[in-house]
Amino acid sequence: MLRTEKILKTIGLILIFLGIILNPFVIEKIASDGDIEYMGFIVFILIVEIVLITIGSILFLTSKFLLEKKMEVLLFIFVSIFCVVFADIFLGIYVITLDWHSPSTQFDSELGWAPIKDRTISVEGKIVTTNSLGYRSKEVNLSKKHIFLIGDSVAWGSGVSDNQTMAYYLNEKFYDKQVLNLAVSGYGIDQYYIHLINELNKIQPEDIIVLIFSGNDGYNTVKNVYYGKSKPLFKIQDGKLLKTNTPISRSSCHNFLSNSFFINRFFSEMKTAICKEEVLNNKEGTEVIKGLLREIELISQEYNSSLTYVLSPHKEDYTNKSEDLEYFQDLLSNYSYIDIYEEFEKKNLTNEEIQNIYIRNAHYSPNGNYQVSELIYRKLYNK
Repeated sequence: MLRTEKILKTIGLILIFLGIILNPFVIEKIASDGDIEYMGFIVFILIVEIVLITIGSILFLTSKFLLEKKMEVLLFIFVSIFCVVFADIFLGIYVITLDWHSPSTQFDSELGWAPIKDRTISVEGKIVTTNSLGYRSKEVNLSKKHIFLIGDSVAWGSGVSDNQTMAYYLNEKFYDKQVLNLAVSGYGIDQYYIHLINELNKIQPEDIIVLIFSGNDGYNTVKNVYYGKSKPLFKIQDGKLLKTNTPISRSSCHNFLSNSFFINRFFSEMKTAICKEEVLNNKEGTEVIKGLLREIELISQEYNSSLTYVLSPHKEDYTNKSEDLEYFQDLLSNYSYIDIYEEFEKKNLTNEEIQNIYIRNAHYSPNGNYQVSELIYRKLYNK
């Protein structure tokens, strides 16, 4: 009994030690990049830390009692595990308001997620700043005319700092116009259509540039959930677009379970089985995307704004052209649009030059963003 008691005390001390080490602030000091940016992970680590220190203290201080009360110990372990899981899910839904889809977004009942306004953060060592309206741009200069850049993470500038985005480079070419980066990471065409309508009520731009990433923007658009988060879904009803799945609940099935660090890491299949995921069939999905493209054109005309679509390809398209790229080339053929793939193909870029344009399969490097901004400027403003 005495030897077993010593073992329990030793285990208790080890758990207390692990609890102290497993602290986000301690981890930041010993991590190679010195930074932890995912709020959900920080909260989960704090929960684990508290549990480890609590259990360790109980084992160290009451080891003799625990040996005499085995059933009570089993019950305590079960309750502890339950509390950890419950706290993980509860905090994920009702306490964590940031990092909803990415470190720069928060929950939004209309869009699924939306930009966090008026702050500066570091994401993977890159500076990300949003103004008071949530745009990744400087504050709106009302003395200038405006150009909206709308889209997903490609247009937003994932993986680069504020002064390396295509919106920044394009803005540098004007003295009488301001380019406003309204793009939001993770958005599908449906979301940036809704976002555009909301922002047109605040600012009337002279030009609207909508950048579509052929790799997944179409797929994002035909689902009611993406990146694990609930989002709006348009359908066709009586030949017209109908917005469904809104208002979105913060505690919808997908949101509820996807915010749990515990469930996502160990029971991801359970989330898929429990939560309903709706995906439009190919025919209706295409009709929805066509309808959204048409509605974006109509809303632009209503606000007397010139509209240009920009089609951005996946990096692998340059070695093996995908059906997704061809799909959007066909859909956009009736609109004024810039095809980055076709324009870059004219340059006969080498594989090394293509690699230097991208930092990921979808996202452009600073050099890539500069080249795309040059292309847009040349096509639209320097004819």
